Amino acid sequence: MKNEPLTLQEAKALCVDFQHLVGKPYSQSNSWSPIISVVVAPFEDVNKWIFSRYYAEGRNAAGALSFYKEHKYDVLVFSASVSNQKWLTYTDLRSFLAQQGIPFDVAQLQHSFR
Repeated sequence: MKNEPLTLQEAKALCVDFQHLVGKPYSQSNSWSPIISVVVAPFEDVNKWIFSRYYAEGRNAAGALSFYKEHKYDVLVFSASVSNQKWLTYTDLRSFLAQQGIPFDVAQLQHSFR
C-alpha cells in the first residue's frame, strides 16, 4: 500500500497526536534507543534522508525542514544508536504503527485537522 502525502496541517496534527510514542521502544533490537522524537518531515524518500541528516546535526525539526520547498509531508519516528547518539534511524509513522499492529486510518483522524 502506497502512503499518500499529508498536508502540513495534517502532519502537524498527527505529530502532536503521537507525541506519546516518545520514550516507547523503537524496535526489538538493543542497538537502538527508545523513540527520541516524532516530527514533521518531507514526504519524498530522498528529502526524508536529507531532512534526517540536518536533523541529526542539531535535533531541530523546524530548522531541518527549512530546506524543503514542496507541500507534501509525512511524520517520522526517530531513534538513536545506543553506541553513538549521533547516529539516527527513522521510519514513517504509518509504517511504525503497522509494525506495532496499531491500525491507522487518516480518515478517522480528520477531526484533528480542523
